[in-house]
Amino acid sequence: MPEPTSPHKIETATATATKTLAPARPIHALWFALGLAAMAANKVRHLLWPYHRPRPFSPDDFTAAAEYDLRVFENWKAHLHESLGRPYDWTGKTVLELGPGADLGTGVLALAAGASRYAAFDRFPLARTRSLAFYDHLLKRLPARLGIDVPKVARLRQQVVGAMTGCPSPLTYVHRKDFDLSAAGLFADKFADKLAKQPADLIISQAAFEHFDDPAATIAQLGRLAAPGATFLAVVDLQTHTPLLRDRDPLNIYRFSPRLYRLLSFAGCPNRARPWDYVQWLEQGGWKNVQVRPLSLLDREYLRAVTPHLAEPFRREEAYMELLGMVLVATRP
Repeated sequence: MPEPTSPHKIETATATATKTLAPARPIHALWFALGLAAMAANKVRHLLWPYHRPRPFSPDDFTAAAEYDLRVFENWKAHLHESLGRPYDWTGKTVLELGPGADLGTGVLALAAGASRYAAFDRFPLARTRSLAFYDHLLKRLPARLGIDVPKVARLRQQVVGAMTGCPSPLTYVHRKDFDLSAAGLFADKFADKLAKQPADLIISQAAFEHFDDPAATIAQLGRLAAPGATFLAVVDLQTHTPLLRDRDPLNIYRFSPRLYRLLSFAGCPNRARPWDYVQWLEQGGWKNVQVRPLSLLDREYLRAVTPHLAEPFRREEAYMELLGMVLVATRP
């Protein structure tokens, strides 16, 4: 991760922040040791058992998974409305989601809202084995939750079946270990070539960018796939992900030097990129009207207590360590 550079001011004290976290005063040596042990254990675990569970509930819990997808999609609509100043019109849009995770439920919801096409790209093939039973469980909820009529639900099911069986479908799903969006020639279905010919009107991501090994390269590649006037929306989780440490020492991953963190890193671990890094990468990639909207903030007294114990790049004001979660929104000229 590059060291933060001095940015224009990022507003953090806004009404969009939904949560302020105020942990107890940390015992720094203890949290450093626990964090180090957790990183080492996670690296061993990922070497032995590849990444397979991106959500804090079992993939067999269809009710929790369907509610998760519905909640994520409703939040996307709210973020777009707030950032653009109007409801987002999904009608006829091509949607590209980066890092969809365990299923393509959000893609089904985008098509239900009127999108003409949804394409998903991921590093891990997590959604490849999702059963039709899950999608039936999700689709049954749409008439009551979204006012979708039964014939449209039936059409959506046909589209899901088409995607699962390799037939032509508005749903497209591709995964690559190197997460290289530009490697169109290596895709059996010419995924990136298709997007270049029918570029994305909306590029969206939910708590995935913090796991990308090279988010700068990913953002640079998006320019080729974005239509003129396209919208970019990414929800980014900036705090420690380990459950034991997450709310007790939310900046734990920032305690370690870049060299030590690289030593203990593994595919999909948090990349520690900060808000201004994303702003800079988007602006360098030609995106305009870049907005950073806080979702959760860290209590300032706690931040003052923990900052001297963070690695040097994260002690600086321009690292915006008070931001624990954010929404990034930008538009394409």
